[in-house]
Amino acid sequence: MEVMHATRIGQLRESFAEAHARLVARLRAASDDAAERVPAGGWSASQIGWHVAAVTTRFAGMISGDVPGAKPLATRAGMACVRSITTIAVAK
Repeated sequence: MEVMHATRIGQLRESFAEAHARLVARLRAASDDAAERVPAGGWSASQIGWHVAAVTTRFAGMISGDVPGAKPLATRAGMACVRSITTIAVAK
């Protein structure tokens, strides 16, 4: 059971990393005008990028215990997941 869980965590981490990389690439490729354009009732691409970065950083902090009141994951697999998410958030 532990192996299946660790495999699933690895798959989720890879899927997240791939989606994050695609988002970052699209934001970097967008012109300033396109990135700042706000559709009626929506968010601009730059606002979405900022929000994703903020939530990802906060989520990683909650899992690692860096956010006040959060409890860190004590398992080896959990900490590996935290390191990988934090690396993705900071590197991009």
